[in-house]
Amino acid sequence: MKRSNTLLIIGLIIILISAPYIAWQIFHSTPGKAVIIEIPKGTGMMQIASILKASRVLPNRWPFILYSVITQGPTMKAGEYELREGFSPADAASILREGKMLIRKITFPEGIIFNQIVDRMAELHISGADKAKELFKNPEILTKFGIAADTLEGYCFPDTYYYIKSTTASEIITHSIEKTFNLWKESWSKSAGFMSLHTLLMFASIVEKETALASERPRIAAVFLNRLAAGIPLQSDPTVIYGLKKFKGLLTKADLRIPTPYNTYIDKDLPPGPICSPSRGSVEAVLHPIPTDELYFVAKGDGSHVFSRTYPEHLKMVSRYQKGNH
Repeated sequence: MKRSNTLLIIGLIIILISAPYIAWQIFHSTPGKAVIIEIPKGTGMMQIASILKASRVLPNRWPFILYSVITQGPTMKAGEYELREGFSPADAASILREGKMLIRKITFPEGIIFNQIVDRMAELHISGADKAKELFKNPEILTKFGIAADTLEGYCFPDTYYYIKSTTASEIITHSIEKTFNLWKESWSKSAGFMSLHTLLMFASIVEKETALASERPRIAAVFLNRLAAGIPLQSDPTVIYGLKKFKGLLTKADLRIPTPYNTYIDKDLPPGPICSPSRGSVEAVLHPIPTDELYFVAKGDGSHVFSRTYPEHLKMVSRYQKGNH
C-alpha cells in the first residue's frame, strides 16, 4: 500500500472519530447571560467569529467558522443583536443570517409635547436625535403630510414604537405622524363633521391637558365646543401655559394678560394648533361629547372638576373651590 493511501485512510479515520465531537461543538448550546453585540457593515465571517468569541457568546471561533463554511448559508446581516453566552455556533449563525436584530422600544406618553419626544429619543441615543428638533418646523415634512400648521405639535401619536439601532429619530417621528393620519382616515374623519384633523387635534390636546380623568373628557370637550358655538373665548389655562416662553409652575393673573397666539383669554380665535399629542381617549371625547349646555368648569383640587351652566354659578364654584371657602 502506498504511503499516500495510508495517510488518506488515517485521515478519514480521524475525521470519522472526530465527527461526533465536532458536531457536538457546533450544535451544543448552554445559554447563559444575555450579551449585546454589534456587527458593523462589511464585517467578514472571520471578524464576526472574533466578535462572538470576544463577547463570550462562543468559547472559540473555529466551530463557528467551520459550520459557516460547510453550510454556506445567506450572508450574515450587520446590526445589533442580543445573544447569550454559551450559544451554539449553529444558533448564533442562524440568528445573524436571519437578521433577528435586537428590538428596542420608545414610548410617547399621552399629552407629551414635541420637544419632550426629542429629549426622550436623545436619552436613548437614537440616531439623529440631536438634530430632530429641526424637524418641528420642517416645511418638507409639513408639506408631505399636508399639515395646515407651522409646526408638528400634536401630530406625533402617543404610543409605544419599536425600532432597531439603525432606525433614525426622523423615521420614528414620521411613523408616529403616519399613525395619526391613518387613524384620521380609518376612523376619526367619519365623525369629525365640520372639524378638520388640525382642529380635532387642537381641541383634543386642550381636553388632554385640562383633565387626567378619562370620565371627564367628554364633558370638558362639550364645554369647549359649546363655548366655540356661543362665541365665548375658550379661556383654557393650558393653552396660555403652552404659549409662555417661561413658565414657573404657577399660572398668575399677569400671565393671563401676556399676549401670545395661544392666550385664549385674550384672543377669541382658536389657538393656531395643538398644545400636545392628545390621547385616543381625548380625540374620541371631542368626536363624541356628552349632550350638555354647560359653559364653565373649575378644578375642585382633587383632580376632578365641577361644571356650571351660567357665569354666576361658575363664580360661586370658583369661590368655593379655589378660595378655600369650601
